[in-house]
Amino acid sequence: MHRMLLPITSVTGAATGLLEWILQAEQDAPKPVRGFAGSLRQDHDAVRGV
Repeated sequence: MHRMLLPITSVTGAATGLLEWILQAEQDAPKPVRGFAGSLRQDHDAVRGV
């Protein structure tokens, strides 16, 4: 199970924590979660202009 264990104290911290979760979930989460994480990463990349 993937959880953010540290308290989030800023928007930047939240975004960083979310991206870390996304990247980790794409590697070792169950298949449905990997697909969801991949969609989130694509959205994140689009917003960043990557």
